Amino acid sequence: MAADPTSGSVSPSNSPMTKPPSPRRLITDGIRNHSTTEISRALQLDRSLLPFALSSVVYKGSVPLTAYLLATERAPVDTLTPLKIATEPSVELLDTVVSAGWDLNQRSPDKGAGKGQRLIDLVAGNEDLVKWCLEHGAQVSDEAEEENALRCPPLTESVAASGTVSSFKLLRANHALIGRRTLHRAAESAATCDAADKPKRMAILRFLVEEERLDVNRMDTDGQLPNHWGTPVAYAAKGKGGEDVVRYLLAKGAEPRVKDCWGDHDALSLAELYGNEDVARVLRDWIEREEEF
Repeated sequence: MAADPTSGSVSPSNSPMTKPPSPRRLITDGIRNHSTTEISRALQLDRSLLPFALSSVVYKGSVPLTAYLLATERAPVDTLTPLKIATEPSVELLDTVVSAGWDLNQRSPDKGAGKGQRLIDLVAGNEDLVKWCLEHGAQVSDEAEEENALRCPPLTESVAASGTVSSFKLLRANHALIGRRTLHRAAESAATCDAADKPKRMAILRFLVEEERLDVNRMDTDGQLPNHWGTPVAYAAKGKGGEDVVRYLLAKGAEPRVKDCWGDHDALSLAELYGNEDVARVLRDWIEREEEF
């Protein structure tokens, strides 16, 4: 009996072809599901995605998937950048990539986020990771830093901005040089951080002034450079929460009337420029008292 053309049945020869899964989608699903099977299937479909797969699992901080790609799939570890590893870092992840031959002292490309920075620069706010890096051969300074401190800021500046006193002491014990803007970065960070981080940021600021004896009136450059604001108190004056930092630096002998490298702004004019009226009031009061004498 002939088939009824109106019955809606479709012969196998006329059935639509099932679209094969996208290898990139399989990798994404594999990471979400922690599945080496899905990632392996994706790489069978398109082996050229191996660097993408490695970068993606490292970005998510997945140690098991990273270990699988490096050991089983022979993923090229040298395609990883410091910034990618520093996105979701852990001691276990660092162990995995460095054991596979990743260069702990390489710097990020000279473009985009994290440019010119090493892994230890990028994890400066994590004391355990700083310690791990030092124990595994991370350099605290190199030729790039000495040749161009603007592109490759000294590590002590990064730790002053986001790290701890213990980390700073550890770096100094490993002969790290103190960068020119170390106190500036500490003052800026203490003035702009949230309330939860304020005690830690003030602790390293006080340490740098009272124990390291850094000059509270040191200029940040001898020439004219963008985003250079002068002395540490000027960096603090830019921050919305900088009143206590400014008061502290003034008490330690900071001179807020010193202008920046362009001769345009001092601490007070920066506070006014950034709309920090509370900071500006502190500075005006100080200037008035000084000018009375």
